Order: sequence, then structure tokens, then C-alpha cells
Amino acid sequence: MRMNDKKGSKTKSRKRFYLIWSIIFLFAIAYAAKTGYTQDYPHNESTAGKCSDCHTSESPDLANSALVADPCGKCHATSNLGATIEKTHSSLNTSAKYGTWSVDCITCHDSHEQQQVSKYGSSSYLYSSVSTSVSSGTEYSTITRAGAGWTANQWQGMLVLGNTDSPSPVFYKINDNTSDTLTVLGPLKDIVPGDTFAIVYGALIRQTINYTKNNVTTPKDISSPIKFFSSTGDNSFTNGTYTNDEPPVPTQGICVACHTETKYHRNDGNGAGHYAGTDCLFCHRHDEGFKSPVSVEIDEGSGGGTTGKISVKIFAPSLAGTGESLRAKNATGAAFDPVTKVCSGIYCHSNGTAAGVASASTPAWGTTFDAMGGDPCAKCHANSPTGTPAHAAHVVGIHYDNIFTGTIGTAQPGTAEESSHGSATTSTTINCNVCHYNTVQKARNKNNPVCAGCHTGDAISTAFSRGDIDKRYHVSTGSPDVTFVPAAILSKAQLRDNITSVAELNNSWSRTNGYKSPISRDSARRTPAYVSGSCSTIDCHNGNPVSWSAGSLSCKACHTALPL
Repeated sequence: MRMNDKKGSKTKSRKRFYLIWSIIFLFAIAYAAKTGYTQDYPHNESTAGKCSDCHTSESPDLANSALVADPCGKCHATSNLGATIEKTHSSLNTSAKYGTWSVDCITCHDSHEQQQVSKYGSSSYLYSSVSTSVSSGTEYSTITRAGAGWTANQWQGMLVLGNTDSPSPVFYKINDNTSDTLTVLGPLKDIVPGDTFAIVYGALIRQTINYTKNNVTTPKDISSPIKFFSSTGDNSFTNGTYTNDEPPVPTQGICVACHTETKYHRNDGNGAGHYAGTDCLFCHRHDEGFKSPVSVEIDEGSGGGTTGKISVKIFAPSLAGTGESLRAKNATGAAFDPVTKVCSGIYCHSNGTAAGVASASTPAWGTTFDAMGGDPCAKCHANSPTGTPAHAAHVVGIHYDNIFTGTIGTAQPGTAEESSHGSATTSTTINCNVCHYNTVQKARNKNNPVCAGCHTGDAISTAFSRGDIDKRYHVSTGSPDVTFVPAAILSKAQLRDNITSVAELNNSWSRTNGYKSPISRDSARRTPAYVSGSCSTIDCHNGNPVSWSAGSLSCKACHTALPL
């Protein structure tokens, strides 16, 4: 009996063992399926952070996990993790004309899934074809379709579905494109030459807008299925078509779904047409809560009414000191030509100098930034290092072209760790972002003439685009926005330890990996400060205050202990 008991016990143990591992296996499958579901760009973990940034747990059952306070605002109110700055569509951000109301982010956006693509599939594709070649990199990758015939930057800012046949397809952000090649952010994970890719609008738009108007006497449910495949035309902001359901169901444009009282594009079909074929975001910007530009400032009529026309108010001498600092900086003869739609003498489109303001003119109103072409920085002011002697002195890096090797001669140019310019791990490239970090955070700029001298083969990914400039800080007050990059400045231009300036080195810099080895570097110790045109406690100058307009400086301006 005891032997049978032992056999029965072993059999039961094995069953329990297999049962436990079966549960673990099924649990892992469920978790993998759930995490696969949460990977649609831009809220995948490799791009936006961890699940726990928004959820109170890392449980596979995130649907039942509570959200942290203001999860959307954590990133989209502060540009955290590189997110775009957005405001909710509400009476607070537009006007109180229709009472008090607010549309939450999740009313229109799904936090995890590109529902428009998962619901409508190939109908949502703006372009689809077979890749002829692909190249995966660390920061940027490329997908090429020979003979595609695209317009330059036609797909910039949209998403590409790397492999439409993948069981867990991955979306990539398109940084820019040439006539046949897409440059996307990050490495490729699921695509090889010959796979079918598809370009989509993205934006994590839901397939159904569920919304009840509560700011009316009798609350009204105005929920509607929507299609949102493009910025204009059918299945865009204002136009819907039928679904592919059985039977088909009519959809609304995402804006029309909620508009019951507006003058234009009402969901009952009675609203007037308004700028047909135009991207709504051109005037109604998401970062302003989709506010109407007409509601910002209108021309007041004599009887307290309005003309319905946008008022162009350019300059008045009395504005000085009234908080209208930017308009007060315009040229005295600033004007607007209603025929050409061009403003002249406008500070915001100048290089900031008196002569520059007087000679400045704007593009014609209605011209998009990207359509202007060329170097975006040079549209208003010369691209660093041209323009001012101070810019020329700061270009590229600290002594980037005359760094002593430690033995004999100077280091060769290049981006290897032992080169004079160095790699990002050993030497900070001083670009616009180092001193104007709030305005632009991109550390590359192929249009900088010094950079372009060596980086002749750089992809367009290294050029500035509209998306790289934060307009909240760019020309926001009429004073230079000087905000230093929140990271230590690195340099390979190391002082020798056995000279009299060693005290300067120790006060201003920390050394890593010794003196003049291929991977050695010095790191600035302190956070720089900029006040009234002078930099202080900035270790680039060994802690010595330097005025921006000081002109040419000698070595002693930084190395005060050198016997010069």
C-alpha cells in the first residue's frame, strides 16, 4: 500500500507541476499578447517610457490598473520625453461662447492602439508598396521603394507600418523622405527587403468618438463612428464615409462628430463649408486647443459689433512697456500688403538687430514653413556660426580643430573617440541646442556651414525642420532665450595635470579615463548661468564670466593661470 501511495503521490506531484507550468505558460502568452497590444507608436515603451509612467502597476491586466494623475499632461504639457505640447479642446482654451465644456484627450485618442489602422486596414493606408531595400541604424533607419516618386518631405511626421503582414506590426515615425526613401526614427525590428510597408496618418485616433454634451439643458449623446485617414478630403477632419461593416454605417469627420452649434461643419449637415481642401490644423492648432484664429483678435466695429475679418495690428509706439514687447520691436514703418499678404519690418521674422528688423519681410500669409524650402534658420537670421563673432567662436566644440594628442601634433579630424571633434561620448558638439535648449533640442544641423564642410553626405535627418523648434520659446519675449542643455558639457581638449592651471581644471572639470587616451574626456562640473548678456559659472570658460559682446578673446580669458 505504501508503494502505491508513493506512486500516487508522485503522479499527483507531476500533475501539479505540469498544471503550474501550464498556467505560467498561458499567463506569459496573455502578457505577451497584452504587451504587443501596447506597442503602437508613439506610446510604446522604447519611445515613451514605461507602462508605470501612466499606470499604477506593471500588471498584464493594465485595463484594470488605475491611472496616475493627469497621465497625458505628464508628457504633453511639458514636452517630457520629447512629446509634442498639446492643449485639450475645451471652453477654457477656445471661448465660452457655447458654455463650459471640455473634451478629454482619451475621447479622441486611444492610449495604446492605432485603432483606425486595426479597424480599417488597407483602407487607412495613404501609400503601400513593397520595400526594395532597408537599412537599420541606432537613431535613424531607412526604407526604400525604388521609383516611388514622392515629393521631398511629403510624409514627414506620419507613421509607416513596417511590415503589414507581421502578426505584431510595428509603427515607425517618419522623420523625412526623399523621392524614394523614408528616414524613420530608431532601429527596424520587423522588416526586410521585399516586405510590404504602409504609410498612415497615425495619431492614435479612436474608431468611435463617444461623447455626451452636458452643457445643454437636456444632455445629448452625439457619439459617432469616424474615419480619420488624412488631413484633407474624405475621411479627414470634416468628411466621413461609410464603414466596411455589414451593414455599412455612415461616419462623421472627427471635428464634425461633436459640432452641433458651430457656424461651420455641423454634424447635422447644416453648417456652411469652410476652406475646403485645407488641413484644419493650419489654423486650429492642437497646441492651442484647436482655437479659432478669428476668435483671438477681431476688428471691432463702431457699434461694438465685428466685421468678421481678422485684424492686422502691426505697430504702435504706445505699445512700448505695455507687455506688447514683440510688436513694439517692429520697425516704425512696419506694414502689411493685403495684395501680396506680406508683412515688412517685422521683428519676429528678422535677425533681431535694428537693421535686420527694418529690412525683414515675411513669407506670404498661407505659405507653409516646409514649402518655403532651404535652411529654416537662415530664413530669419544667419545660421551659426555666421552672423556674430560670438557664434563663430562657439561653433562645433571646444578647440575641436586644434586638440593636442598628448604626444606630438594635433588630433586628426573626425568623429572617432580619439579624433579632434570626437564622438558624443567624449566631446559635446556645440550646436544651437546647447545654449538655446528650450527652443531647439536637436543636436544636428547639416545647414551649419562649418558642419556641412565635412558632413557632405549627411541625410536630411540632420537638418532642422518645423517640428524641431518649440515656438513657445522661439521669439517669445523679444529677448534671447538662453537655456543651457541639461547635461554636462564634454571636451577632449584636456589641460595637462602638471601645469599651473591644474586648479582651474579641478574647479571646473572632472576627468574620466585619464589624460589623452582615446576614450578620455573632461566633464563640466557646474550648471551655466546667463544674465543680462553675460555667461557666468560656465565651465567652458573655466568659471570665468564672459560677456556675449566681448569680441575676440585671448587664451587668458579662460586660462587665467597660464603664464602668457
